[in-house]
Amino acid sequence: MSKTTIQQGLVFGPPPRNILLAIFTFCIISTFTSLLEIIQIIRDTYQNRLTSLFGRITNCLTLWFEDVPLLTLNLLIVICRDGEVTYISLAKAIIGIIAALIRFLFILLNKWLIRHDYHRKDNLSQFFNTISTIGIIIVLLLSISIHTIASLPIDSFGRIHLARPSDFTRFKFAHQKYFNHVGLFLRSSNDYNKFIYLTNIDNIIEKGQKTFIYSINEKDNIYCIKQDNQTCFIEYNSTNIYLYNKQLTNKLINYSITFQFKEPDFYYLLGDINYNIIRCDLKNFYISDDKISLHYYRFKRNVNDIRLPFMLNNDNNTYRYYDIQNDFEPIQYVWKTGLSRCTSTSSSSPHRSQDIQMNDCF
Repeated sequence: MSKTTIQQGLVFGPPPRNILLAIFTFCIISTFTSLLEIIQIIRDTYQNRLTSLFGRITNCLTLWFEDVPLLTLNLLIVICRDGEVTYISLAKAIIGIIAALIRFLFILLNKWLIRHDYHRKDNLSQFFNTISTIGIIIVLLLSISIHTIASLPIDSFGRIHLARPSDFTRFKFAHQKYFNHVGLFLRSSNDYNKFIYLTNIDNIIEKGQKTFIYSINEKDNIYCIKQDNQTCFIEYNSTNIYLYNKQLTNKLINYSITFQFKEPDFYYLLGDINYNIIRCDLKNFYISDDKISLHYYRFKRNVNDIRLPFMLNNDNNTYRYYDIQNDFEPIQYVWKTGLSRCTSTSSSSPHRSQDIQMNDCF
């Protein structure tokens, strides 16, 4: 599938569909206004005059039905993105603002100060000149706003993040803002509000790839997680789960889950986490997303820092599942983006990819 816009990755996804449709609509309109301008230029050139009333009307239409709407839509996108205070972004901002100022001055001078093709302008011409001038002022303000906001990173508290351009990196800034204490969890097959902890997403980003073995015996309610060493638990009920240190006499079904970090690029602003999964004894067996469901959540501040597959109870002897209500902040709340803290359009879970090569279960 061809990609023409930002894809769903970590934190950021494509702009809302209604904005994309609006941009597409105004791009079609701009095609017609551009044709009108071409006709106007040819007509005025043929008649050997600077700009006719028809030319003023087409200029006005171009400003109000092309420039203003498209810049407004771009502003709506920019306020939902994190700015970058780098030398390149600052140079782009300065060039963009200077270009907007030059255009503003050129149109202003052309319409009001240096025109000599008419000694007397009629009321209709004055009207369209005034409307066009208001439009170019709005275009100037929108252009300055877009380029300024694009160079202002906003931290998780809504404050401008001040840093030297030489010290700023988008990914480091995003890590501090979005990834701290965000874990990757496996949903319980018995209760959609209960989860088993696997790892923090920082670990996958740092290592590039991590593999887990998730083992389950549904009959006896035994669950095991293995990364380096295997840890098993037995569930008596959702709030009373114990470490299981006995020899495993009943057969476990083993699933190998490999996570892989996709580096940031044009389509994935902060990269993405992909995963693949196989059942160790039946490698061609398809595992539905409902059977093994993975999600991102951030731990609440009152949750202890001991990161185990199950939450340790206060008695320090029993465990329980991690719970959505008590232990997590929803990732949609955590990943509020940009100056206006827009709701993230990314995914709340890693993406499954058959392209990840699976090694034998270890």
